[in-house]
Amino acid sequence: MGETSLKHILTRSIKLADQITKASNEVIHFKSECLELQTKTIKLGELIRQAARASNNLYEKPTRRIINDTQQVLEKALILINKCKTRSLFKRIFTLVPNSAFRKIITQLDNSLGNVTWILRATITRNDDIEDSKISYLGLPPIAANEPILCLIWEQVANLSSEERTDAASSLVSLANDNQRYRKMIVEEGGVGPLLKLAKEAGNPKGQENAIRCIGVLGCDEESVETIIDSGVCSIFCKLLKDDGVIMKVKAMVAWAISELVYNYPQCKDDFMQFNVIRVLVNHLAFETIEEHNKYAIVERNKMQAINQIQQNMHMTNLISDNMRLIINENNYIQNHQDQEVKVEMKAMAARALWYLAKGNTSICSSITESRALLCFATLLQNGQDDVKYNSAMAILEITNVAEKNTDLRQIAFKPTSPATKAVKEQLLNVVTNSNNAKILLPCIKSLGNLARIFRAKDTTRIIESLVRLIVDENEIEVTFEVVTALIKFACSNNYLHVVHSKSIIQAICVKNLIKLVYFGEQMLRIPALKLLCYLGQNAPDSEAFTQEDVLTPLEWAKEQDYFMQHPQIGDLLFKATSILELYQLRVPRL
Repeated sequence: MGETSLKHILTRSIKLADQITKASNEVIHFKSECLELQTKTIKLGELIRQAARASNNLYEKPTRRIINDTQQVLEKALILINKCKTRSLFKRIFTLVPNSAFRKIITQLDNSLGNVTWILRATITRNDDIEDSKISYLGLPPIAANEPILCLIWEQVANLSSEERTDAASSLVSLANDNQRYRKMIVEEGGVGPLLKLAKEAGNPKGQENAIRCIGVLGCDEESVETIIDSGVCSIFCKLLKDDGVIMKVKAMVAWAISELVYNYPQCKDDFMQFNVIRVLVNHLAFETIEEHNKYAIVERNKMQAINQIQQNMHMTNLISDNMRLIINENNYIQNHQDQEVKVEMKAMAARALWYLAKGNTSICSSITESRALLCFATLLQNGQDDVKYNSAMAILEITNVAEKNTDLRQIAFKPTSPATKAVKEQLLNVVTNSNNAKILLPCIKSLGNLARIFRAKDTTRIIESLVRLIVDENEIEVTFEVVTALIKFACSNNYLHVVHSKSIIQAICVKNLIKLVYFGEQMLRIPALKLLCYLGQNAPDSEAFTQEDVLTPLEWAKEQDYFMQHPQIGDLLFKATSILELYQLRVPRL
């Protein structure tokens, strides 16, 4: 059977209150106590009737909980009243009623009065038919004594439909940030619907921002995010991103919230795709980034030109004083600076959303690469601020991760001759060559490795030299690990040009550095260094560098180390490499 309707529960409680009122007039014993009980029940019945009249607008979660508790109190009160009606001496002996029973019930009725009054106050700002003059209870309800956080959440969710909704959303963000339990409670207690309503509220950007932030934080709870998606958040967020009436700061928060929801519930990617979120995010990414996306840039440029023209006219006709011009220029500077910060934030969050959307999803990666997004990422990787650069680098990384495993996507999206591919390659290489920021450097190294199979022979010399230099310069362990891993993708047999690439790696003076890593490197570096050394030995066994560095010695040593031989594939690689090297090395007399 389905859940009992709220109206039915309210009706049942009203009937119980009426029964108690009527039965109180028929009592024989404890008349004064019953009269007090009757008085409180009458007040409680009036409040429940008010709730019933407003039942369509009541905050259902706490109302259902409070009215269920109230109904249990009324049932106990009716049993107590009925005991006081009997005239039979026999029944009186076996139905003794202690004074403490009345005190307990009256206390519970007082609590119920407070609880029902609170739920009415939570509704009063939305309903003109509630008799405000009869409601005097302030603060949290008595039920809060047992579950204070739950009732605090109730109060803030209720306030989302009042004049205090902006502050209420901010309070819920604070609670949601505290721990997972609070996030789950906010979702379970019906907070998502009012938050989405506030997120759509035009003319209240601060409220929108707080509500969207709260939804994004709630999305961190894996158990709740599905409920959030089912509430229609994908459609609402996409509309907010498209709406020209929504300020950029709010849109940036929407993009951030999308990235959080997608990260915690990847299944929702298809829901966002249905509303063309990729195209909208790419448009925001392209705004003032590349000339192809001039829709917004033209509007903004025309606006600034109009303002400048007005100011010039005013200057020429001496309509304003020098001081006034100074004030206007200063205000324009401040506003332009703030606008620029918001634009940067929008790009960073749009790139972040595309990064998480692209992760492991071939269709989304195809949609992104079919747009001008790759060119945008390349441009932002060159000119963007740190957050924009990092998120762009991570978006490229996720797309190349998918392209590495998907031949069709790789061949279509990363054609060596396409302007976007060239731009991405150049900016990745630029970061690898010039950046000291490991946070941005690491994804760029990985992306070059993922794209190892698209580069032509004439392209790879610069790339390989730049990667090898990072090993020679003895960078951070993580950087060295990713460089060696990327070079393996150039030298492994899956790469059609593995022989050419291997010779380039050897020519870049990498052999002695690899031998050093095999012998003395950190644990996480030794296996990939040995793998790369084996691939180089297989692909270019006649290299003079192998003879000079006596590569066979470390390879033979590695065969005797359990650490290496227990690792999958190492045994086969060592056997093939040493077998081939022994043939070629014997042709050259050792000094």
